[in-house]
Amino acid sequence: MSKRPPQRDIERLRGLITADDPRDADDTSADIHWARQTLDGGEHPPPGDALRPEVAYALVEELIQRQTPQAAQMLGRLARSTHRDVAKAARTGLHRLRSHKVEVEVPVKSQGEQHEGTGTNTQQALPGMATIYDSRWERLVWLADDAPRGVRVFQGRLSATFGLLELNATSTTRKEYRTRTRQILDELGGEMVPPQDARWLVHDAAQRCSARGRSLPRGYALTSQRIGAATGGDHPALRLELLPGADLIPLYDLPELKYWYPDGDFLRRLAHQLEEAGTSQIVLSDAQRAQRRADIVDRSVEEFFDAVRCQTCRLLLLDTAHLFMVKEETRERARLLRTAADQLLGTPREVALRPFPRHLVERIVQRPADAHDHPHEHPHDPDSSHQGGGLILP
Repeated sequence: MSKRPPQRDIERLRGLITADDPRDADDTSADIHWARQTLDGGEHPPPGDALRPEVAYALVEELIQRQTPQAAQMLGRLARSTHRDVAKAARTGLHRLRSHKVEVEVPVKSQGEQHEGTGTNTQQALPGMATIYDSRWERLVWLADDAPRGVRVFQGRLSATFGLLELNATSTTRKEYRTRTRQILDELGGEMVPPQDARWLVHDAAQRCSARGRSLPRGYALTSQRIGAATGGDHPALRLELLPGADLIPLYDLPELKYWYPDGDFLRRLAHQLEEAGTSQIVLSDAQRAQRRADIVDRSVEEFFDAVRCQTCRLLLLDTAHLFMVKEETRERARLLRTAADQLLGTPREVALRPFPRHLVERIVQRPADAHDHPHEHPHDPDSSHQGGGLILP
């Protein structure tokens, strides 16, 4: 069983949990987000492997200091948690309240009861998984829940354009689940994510599917009940703070954005306009030719970033930011992507004037050969026979 973390770590994290504005905190981890939700009265389960013991103790420390009936009630609920670190911290907190003459009931641990966490004969909640987008702007999201003799795996195929395309379920062992997720992430790219975030992504994709007037996948009603109800709220990446004034153009060099090109029809129209400008019979100076190309870029950017594409591309950036935010070493990159996503808010004309979205078209005009090195000619059609990304259940 884990030891109590150093008090300085507990107090530092307690300050993050109780920050008036979460954006003021420099930690946007899933466990900090869960602790804030719990203090606000939420009853979401702890984020499994993503929960640091010091966060559990920091949450309990805050509840002890409040010494209110509501805080004591919340501690009692946490003491009955199946997460070992949460239950241990909460039980310790209840005993401390008793020492201060506060009437509380400490739940009795039943014989044979097991908690999540490391150790013999204990099991941890399995994390979810999310891959990066493929050339069709599709990705995989997995969740897993305990089942007899193993785990039940739920696989969603999500489209940035059309929402939820598939949601299937199968059974496997915990070992096979971990092995299979590692294989897929090695092949497609992505990250293990907190299970509550993976659940949010699936339900959000279903809502977007319905909003576009498309039928939800066959079997969705039953399968979606098994993965748990939607928790609502905003995209997980919106917990990241913005970086105003940052240079966002280098983000286009990320491998995760290598397939982010306009669709084939748009590129063909753009190429035709540029060809006409280059073969004009009117004698033009170099400056005039440059201005003509700039005018074409202006019109093309505004044409491309209509309301639907702004929403789709913003989601693509937020989803990519979400993959980076789960690791401390890539958190800064996640903030840059989250900042870039906000450049897609506004009218098409407003978006077209901003550097980051404008560069999506400018880089093709400046280096047109690059565009032909990417499979952008495939239409983003979810009903096509092409199965991008090799999305296969274990």
